[in-house]
Amino acid sequence: MLNKFLYILLFFYNLSAIHANSDHYVIKQIKNSEGLSQSSILCMLQDSKGYMWFGTSNGLNKYDGYNFTVFSHNPLDTTSISDNGINSLYEDENGFIWIGTTNGILNKFDRKNGTFTKYNIANLSDWYNVEDEKFYDYPIVFSRNNNSTITSICQDNSNNLWIGTWGKGLVKFNKKSKKKSYFYHYLNDTTSLSSNKIVKILKDENGNLWIGTFGGGLNKLESKYISGNENKNRLRLKFIQYLHKIFNDNSLSDDRVTSIFEDKNKNIWIGTYKGGINILTYDFRNILPSKVSFKKLIHSAKPSSLVNNQAMAISQDNKGYMWVGTLGGGLDRINPETYNVVHFHNKNENKLSANDIISLYSDKAGLLWIGSLLGKGINVLENNVIKFGLYQKTENDKGLDDNIVWSVYEDKFNNLWVGTYKGGLNKLDKSKNKFYYFKHNGSNPYSISDNHVRTIIMDKYNTLWIGTYRGGLNRLNLNDNKFVSYKNNPYDLNSIAANQVQCLYIESDSILWVGTFGGGLNKTIISPKIKEEIEFERFYHDPANPFSISDNRVYTIYEDNNDNMWIGTHGGGLNKFDRKEKKFYSFKNSSKDTSSISDNKILVIRSDIHNNLLIGTYGGGLNVMNIENNKFERFTAKDGLTSDVVYGILEDKKHNLWMSTDNGLFKYNQLNKKFTHFDIHDGLQSKEYSGGAYFKAQNGQMFFGGINGLNYFYPDSIHENTYIPPVVITSVEVMGKKIKGERDSLTLKYNQNFVTFQFSALDYTNPEDNLYEYRLEGLENKWQKVNAKYRIATYTDLEPGKYIFKVRGSNNDGLWNLQGKAISLIILPPFWRTWWFVLLSGLLSVLIIIFLIRYRVKHLLSIEKLKTKLAADLHDNIGAGLTEISILSELTANDLKTNQKKASERLSVISNHARSLVDGMSDIVWVINPERDSLHDLLARLKDSYNDILTENGIVFKIKNLEEIKDIRLALDYKQNLYLILKEALNNAVKHSDCNKIILEINLYEKDLRLVVNDDGMGFNINDIKAGNGLKNLKKRANIIKGKITVNSQPGKGTKISFVGKIKLKHKNLFF
Repeated sequence: MLNKFLYILLFFYNLSAIHANSDHYVIKQIKNSEGLSQSSILCMLQDSKGYMWFGTSNGLNKYDGYNFTVFSHNPLDTTSISDNGINSLYEDENGFIWIGTTNGILNKFDRKNGTFTKYNIANLSDWYNVEDEKFYDYPIVFSRNNNSTITSICQDNSNNLWIGTWGKGLVKFNKKSKKKSYFYHYLNDTTSLSSNKIVKILKDENGNLWIGTFGGGLNKLESKYISGNENKNRLRLKFIQYLHKIFNDNSLSDDRVTSIFEDKNKNIWIGTYKGGINILTYDFRNILPSKVSFKKLIHSAKPSSLVNNQAMAISQDNKGYMWVGTLGGGLDRINPETYNVVHFHNKNENKLSANDIISLYSDKAGLLWIGSLLGKGINVLENNVIKFGLYQKTENDKGLDDNIVWSVYEDKFNNLWVGTYKGGLNKLDKSKNKFYYFKHNGSNPYSISDNHVRTIIMDKYNTLWIGTYRGGLNRLNLNDNKFVSYKNNPYDLNSIAANQVQCLYIESDSILWVGTFGGGLNKTIISPKIKEEIEFERFYHDPANPFSISDNRVYTIYEDNNDNMWIGTHGGGLNKFDRKEKKFYSFKNSSKDTSSISDNKILVIRSDIHNNLLIGTYGGGLNVMNIENNKFERFTAKDGLTSDVVYGILEDKKHNLWMSTDNGLFKYNQLNKKFTHFDIHDGLQSKEYSGGAYFKAQNGQMFFGGINGLNYFYPDSIHENTYIPPVVITSVEVMGKKIKGERDSLTLKYNQNFVTFQFSALDYTNPEDNLYEYRLEGLENKWQKVNAKYRIATYTDLEPGKYIFKVRGSNNDGLWNLQGKAISLIILPPFWRTWWFVLLSGLLSVLIIIFLIRYRVKHLLSIEKLKTKLAADLHDNIGAGLTEISILSELTANDLKTNQKKASERLSVISNHARSLVDGMSDIVWVINPERDSLHDLLARLKDSYNDILTENGIVFKIKNLEEIKDIRLALDYKQNLYLILKEALNNAVKHSDCNKIILEINLYEKDLRLVVNDDGMGFNINDIKAGNGLKNLKKRANIIKGKITVNSQPGKGTKISFVGKIKLKHKNLFF
């Protein structure tokens, strides 16, 4: 789901194209289209398991980072939530979620069984008859409230719930006894609650309760007064009132309190409707209200003041910043030490989904969740540090001349050279922080020959060599900035073989190897004084020479620690080049060998700490080659590398591998074999990088170029997400039906053995990059690795027994929660596998044997009948066939002397007859085998018999509803005739229909069997076809078993042969 988020970077520093590691914020928008039930977020909560909960005007939402589960009122379900207006949320010490609704019903959600228990808190007849407080200037978010609406829920140190209502005061609820005590505003009683319109209840660190009211300011109920006499329904407690005083500038600025929050320094922040923010510092919390001096933050002309005075929500992030949501003004970030304010608005540059912010929540990982009024969903704000620096195109000399980067190189003078797609060769002079551009100029013969630069390298003579896409090889003299180009001359075999130069490598400071796209591998000698005309030695692919280079499209060149030269080609696989013998030894992909290289398009080659070869491919991911045995190990998505394209590989000083791909950057720890993924969220130029655009400088700095600029960074400075996410099993389905609630164990019947688990690691930073592994103990020994897209495990046909499903997960940077989550699963055996059934079966067996003896005689007669039938079949089929073979053999013996060609033809006929006799004999043996008497066995035999011929003819054969007839056992004669009917039908389809697909469909209705053989062949007009022996045999055999054959066919629409009849089951002779 999060891959649909809109990412917006909010910068609070002046960032240029070459600055990095400045604080920034990332805002993600979760829209209603992702499953959120309504766009006005009235309240939020992260529970103890890590789920996020959102109360809306149209239901309660639970979020796991990918999907929403919506709880809404169902009038047909007494365990559903009472109503859909969700105004307040609270989780108690037992994990129960308490929900206050618009209609004044308190709901307790039991997550184990997924049910709601309802308590009618604010609609009882014994309410004190309070005077209605008239207010007409309400924030719009309160306009749906009625007097009974539950606006806030809190718990005191005695585990009593305190419930605030919008017009009916305060309620104390004992969770054990379910007793309720009510507290109201009384006119002319300054120790009572100052107003019956409660907005927020807060328990501070000392156990005191703070009650914010709309119109009555702030109330404090000290902890020593909170525990009262439970035998009395109404208690009179002493409330300390903090009110706005017109002639006291130190008093509360506005009695219409909208929010309360206690910061990490124990200061109480009070948001008001039109009086901005009031701060009651810790020093003033225990003195008389008349002596209190509130610190006020209000809107003014100063840009660092509040955006407006309508502060609806307050929260604090894990860095200590205070956040204020306003009506109409968006979001303010406040430094609690300096009180400087930074604004977030619903504008193009700072894209909140809406400016009416009515709820805020800071989660355990430090993300700020922002709820708006009638916005476009939820906003999630992350305070982050840009991990990767970025060079991009600018309008001045402070950036690149083109954002598409194809090559990068840093010379010994600390200059950075960047090859671009259309912007030529770019040079960054780091000492001046200035870019210089070298572009092709048709009127200047000493300019670079092409603006598309593919590769850059410097020799020991301080000459820069540049390979271009269509301009050949260029040499740059750094003293005069003049280019000399070397291009292909079709009439000069000593010129460079092609003008597209893809890669360069310098061997022993004197040999320049040039990889071209289409011209193979080229070699030339370099020296201090190089002439404008130099000679190249060419190495081409020669199909007639197995030791030539495997492909003329050379993409990369690499020399390993053992002085072996490796050539990567774009289509011809990997080549090892013996420079003395001038022989190439190629390694290519073999679809039949998983230890071969995964793809023949090679983009990058490097060595690892074990002297293995690392090969990045286009389409096959990462390969590790053991150069001792030439075997390749493949790394793909199941290992954490979620890209099949690896463009570049660099190794840092800690031996971590950094890889550029089509899905961002990956860091691979070679010691623990773990991948860490980085994407746009971390400051990458884009997710897509470019082949050849990677370089590691002498000081360890790394560069990777892509389609939107050049990233640079020091690996040691990349800080990863350290939050270990809780792992949860979000849903369990049994036989396709979702189990209600959150279970720690499941006990199922033997026929409920189709189970699906879905899971999530609850780190919301970048959930699509979270990784998972799971296994079902009792069935699997190895962990199954999956990414966020496939975070589901399905098990079918589980045998009775005890299992434990375990799942582990990581955050977006690969930090794992190895404890994970587990659920026990018990599949009960069927009754016939229980001890009591076995005992009972033993007793019944004796009775059954006695009963079956009565049928013994009948059975013996059936055996005699079978013998007679077998003798007839052997005589008619086998005997006749052997006679024919005998005659043909004698004729062949005579022909061997006079006509060998004719003898050879007759030998072929003899062979076919013999094969036919073998098949016929095999069918007879199979038919009489009592262990193969089920309809399932018959169809399996049929499929096995025709598998080779169908495959040879390219015909797909499918059987529908096979599992439904697995236990149907057939009488011998019925089985034989039905088998021969189906063989005849298949033979006709294979020989005459010219079909591509044959479908055999089985339907059994009690004892009525219907078999349909349907092909998609050319068909025929039934009226034009005379019934031959094949159709007559079909009908004859169908009549024998009291069935009926029908044939339907039309030209061009295939043929359908149907058999319908009463099935003859094998019952009485089961044990004989």
